[in-house]
Amino acid sequence: MSNMRQTILDAVITRLKTITLANNYNLAIGQKVYDWRLTPIRPEDLPAIEVRDGEAPIEMTTMDGGLSHRLQLKVVILASGLTAAATIRKGLEDISRAISTDPWFGGLVKSFMPESTGIELQQEENLLAAGQYSFTLVYYTDAGQI
Repeated sequence: MSNMRQTILDAVITRLKTITLANNYNLAIGQKVYDWRLTPIRPEDLPAIEVRDGEAPIEMTTMDGGLSHRLQLKVVILASGLTAAATIRKGLEDISRAISTDPWFGGLVKSFMPESTGIELQQEENLLAAGQYSFTLVYYTDAGQI
């Protein structure tokens, strides 16, 4: 029995790792994609992407216990320096393009719903910027699975 939530998260991360200049994206960031990175990223190691899976409301869809999951994902891009905001905007476009190449991830996902993008800036020693691309993926499992 596989964990569909982890399988989908792995597929999202794999897709984001294709964000390279060689693949005609704006940024060469594919080697800096993390799943809930717990340690701070130094400004000199930016830009980077962090994928965060959030709440996943569940509904019973069949009489035998089949389940529908609405997995909320946030893809956060971080950048630093004088052009951090512009880098974030380019990165958000890259993230959107990468996800949109196949938002069903080869049939793992039944529905893709983009929700929002946002940008925040913070000035300390370095200008730091964070952007967020939020979306929900719907997928189905048997009873007792996530």
